Amino acid sequence: MGNHTLDSDLDTHQELFTPGLGTLKGHKAKIIVEAGAQPRFYKARTVPHALRRKVEEELMRLEQEDIIKPVQFADWATSIVPVMKNDGKSVQICGDFKLTIIEVSKLDCYPIPRIEDLFAKLTGGKSFSKLDMSQAYQQVILDGDSWPYAVINAHKGLYQYNR
Repeated sequence: MGNHTLDSDLDTHQELFTPGLGTLKGHKAKIIVEAGAQPRFYKARTVPHALRRKVEEELMRLEQEDIIKPVQFADWATSIVPVMKNDGKSVQICGDFKLTIIEVSKLDCYPIPRIEDLFAKLTGGKSFSKLDMSQAYQQVILDGDSWPYAVINAHKGLYQYNR
C-alpha cells in the first residue's frame, strides 16, 4: 500500500523527474543597478587552446538550453572564466561579474539562518531529505530588464544571460 501512494505521487509530479533543465516557478531574478552607474565593458580574455573546444561546446549547450543568447552589441559585458568540472571532461563558464555589475548593484539583504537555529528546528524530526538541484542558478529566470547587465564576452562573441 505504501508503494502505491509513492507511485501515484511520482506520477502526479512527473515533471519534477524529467531530464533537462528545470525552472523555478513564481520568481524571477532582478539585477538592480544604482542610478547613474557607468556601463563597464571588458574584452574577452584569451582562452587556452586546450580549453577552447570545451568552452565552445559549453557555450553551444547553454545557447541550446536558452540560458544564454548571442547579442551583437552591449553596453555592459564581462569576461568569462572557464573552470574545469570535476569530471575532467567539461567546463563551467563563469562570468567575472565582480568587474561589472557586482560593484554597482543593490543586493537583497536576506538574513541567512544560523546553523544552530536550523538544527534546533529539526530536533525530533523523523524524515529528512537532501535536494541537489542540477544547475541550480540556471533554473532561475532572469527578469528581462536585467538582461543588458548580464552579458559575457567570450572569444566567440557576446552572450546575454536569460537565466
